[in-house]
Amino acid sequence: MPPIGIWIIIQLMISKMAGESFNQPKFSSLPTWNPNATYFAAGNISGNAIYNIFITTDNTIYIPLLDCCSRLPNSIFVTSNNDIYVSIGGSPYSIDAWTLNATSSISSMPVDGPCFSLFVDIEDNLYCSLNTLHKVVTSSIIGSTNSTTIIAGTGNAGSSSDMLDGPRGIFIDRNLSLYVADCNNNRIQLFYFGQSNGITIVNSTEVIRLTPLNCPSGITLDADGYLYITDRYNNRVVASGPNELLYKKHSSIMTDVTSRVRLCFIRHAQSEANLISHTICGQNNSCLLSPLGHEQAILLGKRLKYQNAKFDYFLCSTAIRAKQTADIVLKIMNIDTSKLITTAALLEQSQGNWEGLNRQSCYTEDIREQMDKLHIEFSAPNGESLRMVQKRAIDFLEPYIDQAKKQSIEENREISIIIFTHGNLIRAVLQYYLQSNTKYTWLIKQENTSISEILLDQFGTSLVKVNDSGHLVFLIPESIEKS
Repeated sequence: MPPIGIWIIIQLMISKMAGESFNQPKFSSLPTWNPNATYFAAGNISGNAIYNIFITTDNTIYIPLLDCCSRLPNSIFVTSNNDIYVSIGGSPYSIDAWTLNATSSISSMPVDGPCFSLFVDIEDNLYCSLNTLHKVVTSSIIGSTNSTTIIAGTGNAGSSSDMLDGPRGIFIDRNLSLYVADCNNNRIQLFYFGQSNGITIVNSTEVIRLTPLNCPSGITLDADGYLYITDRYNNRVVASGPNELLYKKHSSIMTDVTSRVRLCFIRHAQSEANLISHTICGQNNSCLLSPLGHEQAILLGKRLKYQNAKFDYFLCSTAIRAKQTADIVLKIMNIDTSKLITTAALLEQSQGNWEGLNRQSCYTEDIREQMDKLHIEFSAPNGESLRMVQKRAIDFLEPYIDQAKKQSIEENREISIIIFTHGNLIRAVLQYYLQSNTKYTWLIKQENTSISEILLDQFGTSLVKVNDSGHLVFLIPESIEKS
């Protein structure tokens, strides 16, 4: 495709701001803004109209310029390797990609309308909000495929949870959750990965500074997970924050200023199934601890007692091996085991038809390729994906975390929750709170009775420790003990 001469991208450099993540600045706990704006681009520089700007982590500003001609660039996204994606708003519609130092573009994704907003997620998927067609579509920018998939909306205007009406700004976080500024419905919709029904996190009746939203058109999250919305017909930008939270928090990544909540995850002690390494265990809820597992749990209990560890909530999987581990630990710590709250929401990942089978027979070359491609979205036949495990665990934990935050503020102290559960569930939950790349989730090592901790406080989410099994160095092998 020849160079498009009817549009320009102006790059302007501004002074260095605090920013730790891609296009997501990290502000102080109580940020304030000057009520008077400063011009950084005037009309004689930027053309007749500006619908979109993009700021990279090094604070380069990209502006697609609308002028007089038919093929108008109306949205833009710049990747971390400086590839530029531009939506051409005039017919024929297209999304053009400009690689670094290129003098011409290539068509990147077929679209049947103008994209009001573009986004490229951490797994190199390109997203387009089709404002006039009431949907959001996506396509991978890796490989030669140009097929698109609808991930939000139906293509018809509507206000039900699976529909959109004039979607505008979009944002995709590290968990691949999609946030949509649903203009004509005057709401912000959140679509969890793989879900076609959205959750309304700011609705049309919610009053913000005496005024509800009126055509939200842009949306972004900062490094701490707070939301910023451009509210078109109210001529303002509104934001969530520690002082003025404008929407209900659906994730404990967003923490209160004065609360401190520690989550302590314990993987169960060695089970009888763990002794058969070539067999896929899965949930296997009736599996008992091995003799070594009993010793491991005793050492964990002694360690926590010696450290004078204090916990306010005690949560546990309903699997026998997890319950046995918890009972042993709590008894050594002189804690009433009746305080233990058991739930199926903390069970291990179901491996479906593969449970009890030989690993090698299940993990064929084709299956391994699927696992490498899908990461935590992969599931065994009739089993669960790690994403599904993550969702049921988080849905269960969130009310306890919210309650712990309130208690922390009221009592002015740190609140601790100990959770006896399973390796894959711990990996999934850590990925969620740390917002790490999903392809690395399987690399999080989890030994039997290991301790993994995260802290939720005014600074966000901190990883305190992971796979800490230092107490196991005191195990005396049976052969040595007998001699």
